[in-house]
Amino acid sequence: ELTLRWRPVGTVALIAGPDLALRNIDPSELYGFLTGGLAREFVKDGADLAQRLARLDERQDPDGLYRVTQFFCHRNTWQRTLDALVAGCDAILMDLRGFDESRLGCQYEIGRLAECLGEKPIVLLVDASTRVDLAESLFLAAVPASRRAALPVNRHVFVLEAGRSPGDTVATATRLLFGAQPA
Repeated sequence: ELTLRWRPVGTVALIAGPDLALRNIDPSELYGFLTGGLAREFVKDGADLAQRLARLDERQDPDGLYRVTQFFCHRNTWQRTLDALVAGCDAILMDLRGFDESRLGCQYEIGRLAECLGEKPIVLLVDASTRVDLAESLFLAAVPASRRAALPVNRHVFVLEAGRSPGDTVATATRLLFGAQPA
């Protein structure tokens, strides 16, 4: 639902692991899945990532919408892919629903996002099972000292609890990603 609100103004890039790849196949990838060729959709290495980024189509389609590009990654490519996408994006939404100390990949991502404090809006989507205290402490620990004093974290990073109404959650996330400050 969030991509429906974002696509009229810009591209959407998603990082997905093998688990999401199997649940989130779009029609263009269905043939590859059915013929056993889904492996071609995964980022293989740094050179492959560079080629995919160079081919990234950031033009509007005839319907006025921008594209959604999925970067399917394995353990050996997701960090490099994350770093490249974070460096080139305007806003970040990270799904931290269910986050706890066992989610080591999320811990890396939180640290990487903390390095971007003040450069772009960051929205962290949480739920009742999220260890928000852990996420906040990891984030604050990773903020570079030079930015910590100059940039108030609460003006650039937003913790958004996924509510009962997905529409309200998406609307709030969209406003925050576009740079609106919460009331």
